[in-house]
Amino acid sequence: MSLQYYNPFEPLSEDVLKRIISQGNRYFVVQRFPWPGLSASNSFVVTPYADKDDAFRHASDLQEKEGKLLIVPEEILKITSLITSEAYFIFVNTFRDQSWAPRVIKAYNKNIVSYIRARTNFKPKDPIDIELKFENGRLLAVISSGDIQHLTSAYELIK
Repeated sequence: MSLQYYNPFEPLSEDVLKRIISQGNRYFVVQRFPWPGLSASNSFVVTPYADKDDAFRHASDLQEKEGKLLIVPEEILKITSLITSEAYFIFVNTFRDQSWAPRVIKAYNKNIVSYIRARTNFKPKDPIDIELKFENGRLLAVISSGDIQHLTSAYELIK
């Protein structure tokens, strides 16, 4: 994958799905996954859960048409059809390597600088810290300088 479109998430394959299910996960929140180089209409991230309440809590946080909760084994075909279709890009909410956050920041540095200049009140000489975190199927960016913080979706930051 070119660094221009670096994506830190692990692709969801049938083998990865089997491994996740074997770990006791029965609930899968499937939601849209906006990312540079991918169409928002056919890219998704899957968050597996063993705990029903956690899965339903996550699903209740979804916006309209953002995604849905699927339960295995009843709805396994819905998940496998997404995985096997060449029309979709499906990722699981795990990262391919431990140094994923610095790589995202490096790969999208120009876009990040443009975003900070256009959408925040930070000055060019301000020391900036960017924390990327994954919550409820969404990759978020916390941009901070001193006591000031700005929260946005990571996609908005890097697109």
